[in-house]
Amino acid sequence: MATKILSGNDALACDVEVHINPKMWFEPGAQGTPAKVRAKAPQMAVLHWTGAENSVETFYANCLVRKVSAHFFVAGDGTIHQLADVLTTATWHAHSDGGVVNTRSVGIEIQNAGLASAKPLNAAAKKLARPTYIDTVCGRKLKMLMFNRPQIDSVLAILDTLEREGFVQRSIPRSDAADWAEYNSILREPMSLAAIKKFRGVCGHYHVPGSGKVDPGTQLFQSLIDDGWDH
Repeated sequence: MATKILSGNDALACDVEVHINPKMWFEPGAQGTPAKVRAKAPQMAVLHWTGAENSVETFYANCLVRKVSAHFFVAGDGTIHQLADVLTTATWHAHSDGGVVNTRSVGIEIQNAGLASAKPLNAAAKKLARPTYIDTVCGRKLKMLMFNRPQIDSVLAILDTLEREGFVQRSIPRSDAADWAEYNSILREPMSLAAIKKFRGVCGHYHVPGSGKVDPGTQLFQSLIDDGWDH
């Protein structure tokens, strides 16, 4: 592989190749960079969809304009781009009540327009025909675009690395469903502020209290359950 995941002075092994471009790096202290030095090691990860089928270059440029950032961008073909140091840098990817998420999380953005009703923003998006699924998120019945298998495999590879390093635990937000082995047990609404302050696993942007988001939908959590990410 070309690179490993950068974490402070360490390079962490990842089962999928990780690409790093110094020209697309969120460095705390650099002028205009929406990121800060992290006081403590991360304790959770947050999954997002990008809301568009833009390239990593466009995504990075848009982040600088919008004053947001993330640690990883997973492209449509599964290519992993690391954009910030997971150990030393807090990125601004998940607004939350109380501001408790960004400082203790790793943000993973996955290329996908998200909602099936979203209009394609570029020619690449028009050519990409993603399957759809319907589920309820935050009380809204939504028709969502699916992530493809290479993207899912790349997300799982990142999370496995973070878990081996002790940054996340193998858990996802669950409801009180009787059978936690079923997909119905996936929590489909925001967590409480008290719960997310203590959470150590992998959640979605919509789980973050106060975010008002619905990404990344529920498909990825079905894949995490299949891969053994149990509470």
